[in-house]
Amino acid sequence: MGGNKHHIPDTDHMEIHWKLTELWSRIHDLCDLKQCDPSIQFQLKSVCQSLLNQSQDGNSLERLGRVSEEAVATAEALLILSDEKLSSYVYKEVPTHWRQLYTDSILLKVSTIFAHRGSGNGNDAIDWMEMIRLLDMALIISGAPGRGRRAAIFFLIGSIQTDCIKPSGDPQEADVRPEKRRKTSEGSNPVSTPIVINPMPTFIIAPSTEDFVKSTHNSPFVIKGYCKGWKALSTNRWQSIDYLKAVAGPGRVVPVEVGKTYAEEDWSQTIMSWGDFLNQLNDCDPDRLVYLAQYNVFNQFPQLKDDIELPEYVYCDLPPHDRPRPDVEDGVILNVWLGPAGTVSPAHVDPYYNCYGIPFITSLF
Repeated sequence: MGGNKHHIPDTDHMEIHWKLTELWSRIHDLCDLKQCDPSIQFQLKSVCQSLLNQSQDGNSLERLGRVSEEAVATAEALLILSDEKLSSYVYKEVPTHWRQLYTDSILLKVSTIFAHRGSGNGNDAIDWMEMIRLLDMALIISGAPGRGRRAAIFFLIGSIQTDCIKPSGDPQEADVRPEKRRKTSEGSNPVSTPIVINPMPTFIIAPSTEDFVKSTHNSPFVIKGYCKGWKALSTNRWQSIDYLKAVAGPGRVVPVEVGKTYAEEDWSQTIMSWGDFLNQLNDCDPDRLVYLAQYNVFNQFPQLKDDIELPEYVYCDLPPHDRPRPDVEDGVILNVWLGPAGTVSPAHVDPYYNCYGIPFITSLF
């Protein structure tokens, strides 16, 4: 996948130079990596110092030469190590320093390759889509801890998409929608509607937060039409695959579940192209459903968060006060479910209060 050959303005060169040297300085400072082995700290500090020295000696970033080769080799070795460490823990118990080492290894590798892209030494052989995939993996797998890491990831993704990936008119780079298969059976993936004996209370006008805290929260209820003012249903329509692709840009990947339900033996999880996932939503094999389930997609595509509005209910302090509370900054865990008709989440118990916004089709509880 070759890079574009257009001229990059000097102002853009200056911004890129500043962003990359800032990133290398932060990795060099070893924020939250003090618990890593001293040899790991030494390797990171050494290669980052070499990159900084080279960039500050009046040399262009494209002429990093041997320094970049050493930095990439170090990053790849540390990425393998950190990946092994992450796999040795239960996900919620992974120490922060291993998560950050995983993130910093990816950032060091991709930023160095991106800085060296104009050298002409094999630039056409660089798989830029793979570079974007790696950056997404830092968000998906480790959560990208550390000061300025998420901002650096989004900067690199945007810069690579703009400077290094061919326009979507090129069939090798575009997300091509598969030709639709003719449906052989309308009933191959039925969703039965149960008989409701005790229907939930339904409101046309949303209860006040005072009423909600006082009594309404004691039992499930429905507010009809609450989501109709969201941009996701009006100006930025989430039902538009083209819009969702445009927000992300080329090369992005997401974690998905494969199978009818996680209670079945053939259920699995995988990393999939965002474009391929969207293409399959309306043309999915009913026996092999692909489902983006209980995932904070806003962590990868922050622009989408502007398309929804959280109700004030989610910030209310509800009894019992000994009920576990989400250990996150604003006290709210935000997840998205996105899939074809017929996707199922088996009956289960959640430790937290739930508030579901259902802007499209129907969900049965």
